[in-house]
Amino acid sequence: MKFSAVLISWLLVVGFNAHGGISQGDLVGASVSIDSLRLLREQGDYAALRPLCLQYLNSPVAAENKAEVLYFMALTYQIGDASEGVLKTDSIIQLLNGMPEASVQKWASRSRALQASYHRRAGQMDESIKLCEEVIEDNKDSIANFMAIRNISITYRQLDKYDSALSYAFEAESLANLLGDKFRIHQATQNLVNLFSILGEYDKVIEGEIRLLKIATSLGNLSLVVTDQINLGSSYGTQNQPDSAIFYFNKAIAGARELGDIGSLSMALHNLGGLYKELHRYNEAIAVLNETLKYSKEAGQVPVTIRSLNFLAEAYLGVKSYGNAEKYTKEALMMAKERSMTFDMVLNYDLLSKIFEAKGELKRAIEQLKIKHQLEDSLVNSAKFRAIEEIETKYENDRKNEEIRNLKQQTEIQMLQIQQQRLFLGLSIVLALFVAAVIYFVYRQRALKAQTNELITRQKLLRAQINPHFFFNALTTIQSHLHRERDIEASSEYLVGFSKLMRNTLEFSIEELISLEEEIEMVSAYMQLQEVRNNHKFETSIIVGEEIDASELMLPPMLTQPFLENAVEHAFKNRQSKGLVAINYTVDGSRLMITIEDNGEGIASDSEQNKNHKSRATGITEERIRLLMKTLKQEVSFSVDNKMNDEGKISGVRVKFRLPLLLSDDA
Repeated sequence: MKFSAVLISWLLVVGFNAHGGISQGDLVGASVSIDSLRLLREQGDYAALRPLCLQYLNSPVAAENKAEVLYFMALTYQIGDASEGVLKTDSIIQLLNGMPEASVQKWASRSRALQASYHRRAGQMDESIKLCEEVIEDNKDSIANFMAIRNISITYRQLDKYDSALSYAFEAESLANLLGDKFRIHQATQNLVNLFSILGEYDKVIEGEIRLLKIATSLGNLSLVVTDQINLGSSYGTQNQPDSAIFYFNKAIAGARELGDIGSLSMALHNLGGLYKELHRYNEAIAVLNETLKYSKEAGQVPVTIRSLNFLAEAYLGVKSYGNAEKYTKEALMMAKERSMTFDMVLNYDLLSKIFEAKGELKRAIEQLKIKHQLEDSLVNSAKFRAIEEIETKYENDRKNEEIRNLKQQTEIQMLQIQQQRLFLGLSIVLALFVAAVIYFVYRQRALKAQTNELITRQKLLRAQINPHFFFNALTTIQSHLHRERDIEASSEYLVGFSKLMRNTLEFSIEELISLEEEIEMVSAYMQLQEVRNNHKFETSIIVGEEIDASELMLPPMLTQPFLENAVEHAFKNRQSKGLVAINYTVDGSRLMITIEDNGEGIASDSEQNKNHKSRATGITEERIRLLMKTLKQEVSFSVDNKMNDEGKISGVRVKFRLPLLLSDDA
């Protein structure tokens, strides 16, 4: 079959749009073999692949080969703007659907799955998932099914729906292993590594990325190698191994330049610039990040551009170039507002407050902080909404997962039929048993992972209940002082203390364990602010046993905070003399003992409202401890009692926590 003149004209337009002009003479050169195109495709050299595909399609060859090369053309739009990829791939799908040969339909299915990934990269999440579900339902090609399942997993990951993302990720891994395709195994493993990174399992991440880099190198796929080098460098940076991180970022930059892949180049430069900024190598960061912006804007990578502007502003702040710092922060903030990217808005309002504070414009600094905290509250509420939405999505996925399981069974039957034609009956039986064992293992692992994810998510949601109230009380402390005092220098001191407290709280609230040293620092800062707000009506005593190394001992963050708040708000309401809140950290055998005591009125004298408040604090703590015992596999307990004096009267409240001794090396 020969293509019509309309098809040739369309292909020429594609060539001109992509490379600034490919002449007819370029298309009528020496012959190009299908094997050479397949090799370029395996290597990921899409810049070289596209013009050779055009030349090949202009020659009279078999329809099935032309269909495969049309799919290769669709692949080349992974370089450049994703919206263009959606449009050009749609045209390719129409051409493939117009070819009557049944053998070409698998390439149409793969092109549709590829188009779904372009929808995702363009931010069109619903369209991406819908198109993938159609590909799976049609069930015309196993590789297309794999591509669709994997893309659904990535889409849910980008929507922060990690349970659904993991479910589809394991489905994709199982299907890739069944196909025995090393390239697909690499893709499935990469997706799982990305999820492990989000879940904080960094040892698994680095181990997996080293394995991925070896696979990509053995495939000779430079594009994959560059991607794996960027990811590995990022993981080393997260684990405070900057020399290894810089090494892999520079290798990725060199590879991306060789490929002419501006998208990967901007990502590698962005990560390197961010690392230089964190290392306080500000001049190097400024040079690298300016180059990043050149390529990220050209590639249409909006999130990379916004974060690079933020990094660049921080670097300029580091060298006290306040004008440039303010300029780039406001540019990043404007882009984030236009796209309703709340988290990036929080980052840039926080940075603006630091810039204004450094310039001595304290009123403007406070204004930016207020906006930041309003956005943080909306993020907390949004996270709760997403958790509810995730539960609803999970129920819907049960039905879809059943369809995928049926699809896998059909694929297994097809694979077994092919094997039965070539191998002995006994080998087929062994293969069937092996497949069954793999399926059992995958589903068992997924169930265990789902249980672990549920525990982690519920603990984070419990901490999320504490944070907004915690922020409000601290902000009220400063506001009360500002109303009472007009001393700008003193107010600035409290603002610095508040900023430090908020930074620690946001950082530690996403950690499962923090050091006792960090916990004491946060508790001390909180109590100091509360003492000021309450006109020094009470004082705080923090005592750490001599046998304790606070930098090595680990514990769950913010466990004592609800009871400290109770002591501050309710213990000394009717007390005339000065109150005392004493916090003691000691070791008893294999247990860390935390005792909180006040010399207030005790539980019995509390109003009904105060009792309800204590009940809420106790309820949150009991639920956290229940989940902690499941994850730590050790006993955790606490008690709340009145203190009694020698005369048998209530002399305050005593709260005791009994925690396992956890060292930083064990955590």
